Amino acid sequence: MNIRALTCGHCGAPLDVPTGMSFLTCGHCGSRLKVVHTGNAVYTEVLEQISSHTRVMAGNLELLRLQNELERLDREWLIEREKYGGNPGTGAETAISGCAGVGGAAMSGSVALIGIVGLVVAKQYGAPTVLLLIAGAFVLLFLTLAVIFATGGASSISSASAFRKAEAVYHQRREGIVSRLEQMSQDP
Repeated sequence: MNIRALTCGHCGAPLDVPTGMSFLTCGHCGSRLKVVHTGNAVYTEVLEQISSHTRVMAGNLELLRLQNELERLDREWLIEREKYGGNPGTGAETAISGCAGVGGAAMSGSVALIGIVGLVVAKQYGAPTVLLLIAGAFVLLFLTLAVIFATGGASSISSASAFRKAEAVYHQRREGIVSRLEQMSQDP
């Protein structure tokens, strides 16, 4: 069995280490040591220091992972937001335009209803057929506008609702990641 003369990586005491041994304890200071082979050099390293370095590296790796996750989440949200028009205020703006559409539908429907009542009254008083046809065309126009406004308004309101839900999920996930990053920056 070959013996190597090494020194303790903690206290510097001389050590006689059998070749092939990977771990030992210093008889002088009691430090647990690892025998490290790099090229032509052989030396000892304190295991607690290795463990400490490993914890620091693991923490740094987790920090990088969280930062990458945050950047990925932000990129995905930018892409997702494009489905809703890409504007930061899209949810509220779409809801407002949806409400305007529903309001337009109500207004057009009301005008059409008044037109129908007017047609009935005009027919009872014997209005000429040409006047009744023109009035009927206007009633159909306002009924068509009411349907168009109602459909567009309902679609806008639905889109705004979906945007708000997606935005809430994004913010919740983002806050969780940011919270973990802040916690890591406060831990020693």
